[in-house]
Amino acid sequence: MYETVVRDGRPGLIMERLEEPDLLTLLGRRPWLVLNIARRTAELHAELHRVDAPAALPRLKEWIRAHLEESDVVPEDLHREALSLLDELPDGDRLCHGDFHPGNIMVGGERPAVVDWTSATRGDPAGDVARTWVLLEASPVPPGAPALLRRLVGIGRGVLLHGYARAYLRRSMIDADRLSRWTQLRAIERLAQDVPGERERLLTLLGR
Repeated sequence: MYETVVRDGRPGLIMERLEEPDLLTLLGRRPWLVLNIARRTAELHAELHRVDAPAALPRLKEWIRAHLEESDVVPEDLHREALSLLDELPDGDRLCHGDFHPGNIMVGGERPAVVDWTSATRGDPAGDVARTWVLLEASPVPPGAPALLRRLVGIGRGVLLHGYARAYLRRSMIDADRLSRWTQLRAIERLAQDVPGERERLLTLLGR
């Protein structure tokens, strides 16, 4: 972002225009690159987590708590579990993107660019990795997609997810138990957001 402006009484932002495709679009065009894309996603995420987050950013745990309090679609026992996990898990001080996946990584220029920072927080990197895990696991295939495409996406989803996890863990030490608890919490948080097409997969992920 370069500057803020006002036009006809309305605020706006002057931002760099990126012409390059994102990694998700690239994956759709060249599915045989799935492992390469998984590795690049993990490398960028690990690099991001080495950054001290600005103090002005909201705390990750406070962000999650707000999502839970605003929702009435989470079963009561899962809501209690989420609140308990919030009390147990560490706060952290790293930069967390909050929506990190191949669709938010632009490539093709001199270096990759990570976009869509509206959910950025300050917190534990394991919580941000868990959010990416939940997104890759639960995000639905677009409505109306052919049955063959759905089967291929199902296969590719698993390869992308596990390729990302292996590559990230090679670059950043995260305790497996802590990551598992964060994944449980972030799956409940995602359930609270009531995203169309995700509820069944999220409940399966949560053991329901």
